[in-house]
Amino acid sequence: MRVMRIGDRQSRVTADVRAALTAFGRGDADVGGLAIAGLTLPGDTSPIEGLVVRPNGIFLVFGVDLADPTMRLVAPLNAPWTADGWPVAAPGADPNPATRLLASARVAAGRLRSLAKAELPVGVIIAVGPYAHTVEVPDGAIEPAVHILYPTPASFRAVLSKRLPGSEPGARPCTVEQARAVLRGLLPETAPPDADQLVAEGFGHAVAASARQSSAATPSSPEHRAKPVRVGVQRFLPRRRPRR
Repeated sequence: MRVMRIGDRQSRVTADVRAALTAFGRGDADVGGLAIAGLTLPGDTSPIEGLVVRPNGIFLVFGVDLADPTMRLVAPLNAPWTADGWPVAAPGADPNPATRLLASARVAAGRLRSLAKAELPVGVIIAVGPYAHTVEVPDGAIEPAVHILYPTPASFRAVLSKRLPGSEPGARPCTVEQARAVLRGLLPETAPPDADQLVAEGFGHAVAASARQSSAATPSSPEHRAKPVRVGVQRFLPRRRPRR
């Protein structure tokens, strides 16, 4: 994985997110793709801890600061969070930090798809810190593209390698061209990796639809067309035995 830029610190969990993203090394031998650490998109969106563009889609990483380290964080998508049985939110604050972040993720996903000019799958990682021994998301099945976790290389690897909803098994919907388009839109001052470098990260080239249609519409030449062959029934006379 190539880390294209390390931006400003967004929260107390920033250092752990960066450590996870920089642990994989270049190429797709472990986890291929492109990463930007620290990013703010124009408009009404929350600061983004990290953006990962992979062949299987795009992942947005947001951070949530807990008041203290916790052994057991219960973090439902649609109910208040608790840490070791106590409410996470301070009095008067949103009891579910994921609500605001998921709204921001929907806005950001639309902008990223606009840059790529494609309906790419988008996943969301909500990284919590300073520490959570276990994280439970009781209603996580309703949003399979959303993951709440304590950021480590192992937890990031598990999520980034998953197939995102809306893509076929083994598919690589994000191409070299789309990855470069996203980077040019987000980092206009930075030259994106060349095609060979992106292929080394696992991205594939787009196949021109016109070429496929042209190939399918071209009739075969007369000399290559199969000619019908009449198959008859062969009759064999019985063999006569030699006279003695």
